[in-house]
Amino acid sequence: ACKSQDTISREVQGIAGQFQTAQSDKILDKIHAPCYGKSPAWGSASLGSWRKTETEVVLEAAAGTGVLRFAVKSFPTPVAWKDSEHPHNLKKTQKRELMMRIIEKLDEMQQQAESWRRQGKHIALVPTMGYLHRGHLALMKFIRPRADLVVASIFVNPTQFGPGEDLDTYPRDTPRDMKLLEDVGVDVLFMPQAEDVYPDHYQTYVEVKKVTQPLCGSSRPTHFRGVTTIVSKLFHLVKPRTAIFGEKDFQQLVTIRRMVKDLNMDVEIIGHPIVREEDGLAMSSRNVYLTPEQRLKALRLSRSLAAAEDLVKKGERNGNVILQKVREIIAEDQDGDVRIDYAELRQPDTLDSVDRIDGPTLLALAVFIGSTRLIDNRVL
Repeated sequence: ACKSQDTISREVQGIAGQFQTAQSDKILDKIHAPCYGKSPAWGSASLGSWRKTETEVVLEAAAGTGVLRFAVKSFPTPVAWKDSEHPHNLKKTQKRELMMRIIEKLDEMQQQAESWRRQGKHIALVPTMGYLHRGHLALMKFIRPRADLVVASIFVNPTQFGPGEDLDTYPRDTPRDMKLLEDVGVDVLFMPQAEDVYPDHYQTYVEVKKVTQPLCGSSRPTHFRGVTTIVSKLFHLVKPRTAIFGEKDFQQLVTIRRMVKDLNMDVEIIGHPIVREEDGLAMSSRNVYLTPEQRLKALRLSRSLAAAEDLVKKGERNGNVILQKVREIIAEDQDGDVRIDYAELRQPDTLDSVDRIDGPTLLALAVFIGSTRLIDNRVL
């Protein structure tokens, strides 16, 4: 006969107690196994890290002392399952839902990350502000086979928004984001709270100087200080060996690489190509702000980039000629609803200004469509 759920929980607590931790009740989340051929059932043993197969459970110590793998010999009391609820009949995405761990507390994330690092786990971090789209998911799909554990963070970082910007109205949909993360196999969702990240009397910031001054830095002078500060804090909390960022925010990518190099941070930074809609619009969480008419106007950004690339392929090297063509396409109807913040040619590594195309050159754009500021770029 199957043992009772209480008996199983006590046995699991005893096994967990063999680890050098005072919080053995936080070792295991759930046990799932067949009950001598009968319907499977779930037994609970509190919150913690867990992974499962049909016949074994992996216990991972909260204090990072090691991993214990053992065959499950006893099982909780069977329950009646509806066919649609039977674990063997769950869809792949539903099974992942049972696997993703959610962490909100900074110390919990840091302690868990330290445990994984001690075990030799390769942690990959995908920082986001949420309201995920296919561009974000492409980062996670790319890094998934390259790491033991993928941690995605969702944090709308207040320090990278300037006065009058869209901090309060920035789109948010956490339940939807969680499902998308589960579907691509993310292991941990880290969702810290602003009051924990920036507590009372907080006064420390990370600032990268030269590469943050042009482009977005000209019109958003405090933006990159907020970006580098939160990314630095995420690196300390999640302890990744790899972190991946999209190339749509090209200046951000250059800035983070500079910070990592200058501060000797032990993390590899990967840039991922821009993901676009079928019509060429670069994917952005802020695209949701656009009206149908504005969205059509937003296509001018990708059209102007393509036109510039075509000019270079045909032999044009004069930067002024290329930028003039870009500006003509973006401001073609001069209706006042489209305003160029910047359209500039820059060296891709240093972001120094470029007048003539003599090698790989970044064409960077920032354009207001109505009140929505969109960025895009291409290396020519």
